[in-house]
Amino acid sequence: MRTILTFTSKKGKLVYSIGMRKLIGPIKTTAKGLGFMVDPKNPDQDIRLEEGSLNTALNGDTVEIEIGKDSSKVLSVISRAKTKFVGTITLEDNLAIVIPDDKKCYTKFNIPLKHLGDAKKGDKVQISLAEWNDPKTLPQAEVIRVIGKKGQNDAEMESIVLEKGFDTRFPP
Repeated sequence: MRTILTFTSKKGKLVYSIGMRKLIGPIKTTAKGLGFMVDPKNPDQDIRLEEGSLNTALNGDTVEIEIGKDSSKVLSVISRAKTKFVGTITLEDNLAIVIPDDKKCYTKFNIPLKHLGDAKKGDKVQISLAEWNDPKTLPQAEVIRVIGKKGQNDAEMESIVLEKGFDTRFPP
C-alpha cells in the first residue's frame, strides 16, 4: 500500500510517496514482453510486470523494480544474464535485424551494417549485445559469428548449442 504525504511550504508543494517497495533480483520474461519476479514476502505469488514496463530488462537479468499499488516497473538493469544471442538475419526497412531463437526474448536486435560482417539475409548468426539503454529503440548488437543458413541441419544444431552458452570451437 502506498501513502502520499503532501507538504505545503512558501515555495510550493512537496509530494512524497511512502511505502513503495523496491526489490532487486532476477527477472523472467516472456515472448510477449511480460516480466515476472518472485516476491520474497510471498514466494508463492510472482510480481507481474506488464508489457512496456521492463525498461530494457531481458530474461534472467538482475534488475531493480518498484512495486506500485496498481503496477510495477523495472527501474534499472543491474547486470545482464547474457550478452550473446543466436538468431536469424532478416532485412526490414533497409536495416539488418536479428530475430532471436530464444523464445523468452521479446525484442529483435538491430545490427548496424558495419557490424554485419559476412552475414546475409537468412543466415543463423551469433550476436553480441553492444548497447541497450532506451526501451523505445531496438537493442544494438554486432555479429560475432555466422553459423550457417537457417534450416540447415548443422547450423540448427550448432545454434542450439551456442544458445545454451556452450562454444563449439576448440583451440588448436
